[in-house]
Amino acid sequence: MDINIRNKEAAIDSPEFNLTNFPLLGSWPKKKKGDCRRLCGQITDIKSTSQSIHCLVNDINGTLVCFTTVIYASNSIEQRKELWAELALIKQGVDKPWIIAGDFNDVLYPNDRLYSTPISLAETHDFSNCLHTLQLNKLSWKGDYYTWSNKQLEADRIYSRIDRVFGNLEWMMTWGHVITKYDLPYFSNHSPILLKVADNQWTGKVPFRFFNIWAEHSTFMDKVAEIWHKHMAPGTMANIWAKLRALMQVLKVLNNEEFKNTTTKINTARQELIQV
Repeated sequence: MDINIRNKEAAIDSPEFNLTNFPLLGSWPKKKKGDCRRLCGQITDIKSTSQSIHCLVNDINGTLVCFTTVIYASNSIEQRKELWAELALIKQGVDKPWIIAGDFNDVLYPNDRLYSTPISLAETHDFSNCLHTLQLNKLSWKGDYYTWSNKQLEADRIYSRIDRVFGNLEWMMTWGHVITKYDLPYFSNHSPILLKVADNQWTGKVPFRFFNIWAEHSTFMDKVAEIWHKHMAPGTMANIWAKLRALMQVLKVLNNEEFKNTTTKINTARQELIQV
């Protein structure tokens, strides 16, 4: 299944699931909430606001079941704070793989804006703090770094990276090989985003990814310190490389023991709570 986040002028071709420049799923609600357009399998609109639509997606082949939240963030800092709070509430009901994608209208790093005022740490704080709270990870990507421009003449042109895709731990464990592709913007200010989800096209191992949630575990720092205090190879760089390789294996074990069945544990806890 292809998940396309395209410009609203772009055509919607079945069986692709298009999120059209936030008119989401081909019909972003302007002043009142509207139903999502069913293009591939079943898409259930769970929650719609002026800045996001949260859906449960079941693809037509039954290979993908995930929550998808598409963002069309406000230019207002105060309204974006409302969005971050909305996402924190949404997270409480998420028990499956979850991707959050779209125009966040905010930056994360000092190099996320080109030919404009410098980005301060204060400017990135709210967005960064939201991602930490939601325990989200950036998907691998390819294409141009800057995803938006104001389309002005060269002397006045500004570029920024405000369109992104994130996944929760369950998404990264199941679909961590999926790569975000930023296509050419053509006549739009935004670069279209394509996620090609095809399990049968992946034959290799999922590359190692560091999950932020590991750092929350009570034994994380002890495990890192234990590896880092060892001398594992001659030469400074060789020693660092060997430590990183060893730490990677330790973290994989930690993930398998504590986080691999997170969704199952959540569902079990919910059932136990219901029975109380």
